[in-house]
Amino acid sequence: MIGELGKKEGPIWDYAQSLVDAGYKLDVEGRLATVRVFLDEPTNLSEEQKKEIEDRVSEEATSMGIKTTRNRKTLDLLPIIGGKLNGINFYLDLLGIPNGQFNALGDDHNDFDMIEGAASCGCPGNAKQRIKELVVSKGGYVSGESTHAGTLDMLEHTLKQ
Repeated sequence: MIGELGKKEGPIWDYAQSLVDAGYKLDVEGRLATVRVFLDEPTNLSEEQKKEIEDRVSEEATSMGIKTTRNRKTLDLLPIIGGKLNGINFYLDLLGIPNGQFNALGDDHNDFDMIEGAASCGCPGNAKQRIKELVVSKGGYVSGESTHAGTLDMLEHTLKQ
């Protein structure tokens, strides 16, 4: 799926080229195995139109074995084995720690699988609503602070636990 370092070949890159051909703006420079689709280009799209694009690209990518995750105003395409949760669990395996035995702090859609798979979790007050709902459902901590202050508050809360 990833291919050779420096070569952009395989399903992700083939699909990326089809998106470029269709007029989408992509970020592929310097990336080994991910492609970022900008959902705010062109800028005159309504939120409904952006959601339609996100849903269509996600469906197409998934049908080709490519994972998608939302990251602010972009949609990231990555290998099915990619993502934050898989990366964390890979390192936990190396350390001999059971999968899922970690604390996750996140605020955006691309943090969802990581938070979902964590033993404990938290988010700042300005996190996306879907993330806040997940954190609450897992008994996690939603900070009353936002951005950097929220991150500091979450870390302090975690250390007290």
